Amino acid sequence: AMLRWGVRLSVVCSFTATASSGTVRWPWKAGHTTPAATSASNDSDSSDEHHLEVSAALIEPGIPLLIQDLPAFSTRCFPVPTPRDATHIRVLASAVGLAGFPSLRGGWEPQRPQREPETEMGYATLLEEHNRSSSTFFVCLRTFSSQGLDALLTVLITDTSDLDMPPVTLRPNYPSIWPLGGGMAPKELEFLIEGDALEDLRVSAVPITGEVDVSVFDSDCQGTPIKVSREIAGPDIVDVLHTERASGSLRRALCVLVTGEGVVSVTVGPRVPGPFLTPAVQTAGRFDAGGAACERVRLLVNDGTDMTVTATAEDGSQLALSADMGSQAPVANRWRGEVPPGGFGAALVVRGDDIRAAERGVGAKGEVSLSILLCRTPPAGPDGKAVGAEATRYWITAVTETGVVTLKDGLAVDISVPPPNFAAGKSEPVWRDFRFLVPGGSATPKQVTISGSSVGKAFLLADTARFPNDQRAYRW
Repeated sequence: AMLRWGVRLSVVCSFTATASSGTVRWPWKAGHTTPAATSASNDSDSSDEHHLEVSAALIEPGIPLLIQDLPAFSTRCFPVPTPRDATHIRVLASAVGLAGFPSLRGGWEPQRPQREPETEMGYATLLEEHNRSSSTFFVCLRTFSSQGLDALLTVLITDTSDLDMPPVTLRPNYPSIWPLGGGMAPKELEFLIEGDALEDLRVSAVPITGEVDVSVFDSDCQGTPIKVSREIAGPDIVDVLHTERASGSLRRALCVLVTGEGVVSVTVGPRVPGPFLTPAVQTAGRFDAGGAACERVRLLVNDGTDMTVTATAEDGSQLALSADMGSQAPVANRWRGEVPPGGFGAALVVRGDDIRAAERGVGAKGEVSLSILLCRTPPAGPDGKAVGAEATRYWITAVTETGVVTLKDGLAVDISVPPPNFAAGKSEPVWRDFRFLVPGGSATPKQVTISGSSVGKAFLLADTARFPNDQRAYRW
């Protein structure tokens, strides 16, 4: 279900999608296609005139590959070795956008991915089975983002007769997004990360859909875990102190076992300088108990691209957002957020023109890594003085004007929407796009209710397909 949310004022919108049984209020027809949906698929960007590049180097299964500066509409294909003795293979691939939105396609020959409704949701996954016909399988990455693409690509290829999947290696503080459970997806995945034996690490497993459990092991995922998290709903966040790990060499591997069903984003790394945000994907963290507390995250931004960052705390704490291009950056290259109308959470807008000007000040070019500081103001007691606060989780999301945020059943998402654009004497409302994954099979709901609240006047549209350039095509 693709949703559009438009407003006349600059507001923060709280969204909730709920699927349940009962009276049919959403005329759900899985096979329905409107004429507008058919015409929308005829995209000129899918023509063969756009550049296709094939890498000469093989991707090592399970090892993440950082891809930088992929131009808009271009395709880059990577060969992956297939198991020698296999007759039937399973391909599982993940592309996580750091700047821009990725699209994936696999095959025995290099092929350009086509634009899909989920093209601009911040990540792409591939799950396929094939009869083995070659020693090399190609995974192709493409972007339809005008800003180009920086992404992390990881591929797993196994014999379908193998019940266990090989582990995924993580880069510190880089998110890795994978499907779990249901259909061909594995019910569990192991993630390995090597770190300094004297370094404290934070493990974050955020279910984009579904629910997951996390077990953390020292060295490998065998024996008794040193930490376990089984949250009933929402993200699992585990802090692993270096004193809780076995002593030995200066660098040791940590294994994170994630089980469950849905799509999960896994990040492991030290709390400073903090994890990278994936556009249009919620990142979760936790403030420690006590007084004022701050956490850091990082965001890659290309010049010319506007980015809106919003944050909320589970306990409703007052938050503040700010960003800079590094501790050595001039004051002119720093930005401060504001409390949105309604006084809930925090919002920060970094405009592409400001990024371009800031780049000149520090001699940078292309994408810029912003350091974002999220701080919680401690609550005031009866005497007006600050008092200690309980530990609480927070959510932070970065979106561009074309990003598609995934809604989770029954949980609210807060988004800041800028004021309308004025051109040729006319006011054009600004829309934010969301999607809700409707369960299939016996879990298919009879009713889907989408609710939204805002400070300003708002409009809500929905359909089973996305029409980014024609709001009149939406049925509901």
